Amino acid sequence: MAMMAVTLCNCGDKDEPTPGPTPPPHNPIGEDVAVNVANVSKTWELTAFSGSAEFPAEGQAAYLELTKEGKFELYQKNINCIGVVLYTGNYELDEAAKSITGTYSDGVKWASTYSITTMKDNSMGWTAGKETTSFTLATEIPAEIKEVATPAEESRAASEIRLL
Repeated sequence: MAMMAVTLCNCGDKDEPTPGPTPPPHNPIGEDVAVNVANVSKTWELTAFSGSAEFPAEGQAAYLELTKEGKFELYQKNINCIGVVLYTGNYELDEAAKSITGTYSDGVKWASTYSITTMKDNSMGWTAGKETTSFTLATEIPAEIKEVATPAEESRAASEIRLL
């Protein structure tokens, strides 16, 4: 019996598994803030889009600028064609319902009304049905994207994809 206890004690020292990496936190990092015009009206980088299993693929990027006046600019790099396409329009924020919707300048409505499911000081998440969209606060839209953007009305791809 004593031999068995010694054997059991020695086994744990030699073959203990190395702990794996700490999983990321379930919720986005940042401080919770209210869903309101002041917190939403910023420049955001689209970091995940469940509507496309491969977004962002290498070379792709998307930036969304929302203004306090209810205007938006959406820059899509290498999404529906080579280069950067600029979409503009208006958006409406329903603070009570925590939802956002919009209309492109050519009259086409966004694909959905999105529920703002997470609102942090440096990130936000939107959902519509099973689709999720994640944004991270950006200090600005990079010059190499903004300076080469072609307005959508001048650059229509055969199979146009609008991320919103």
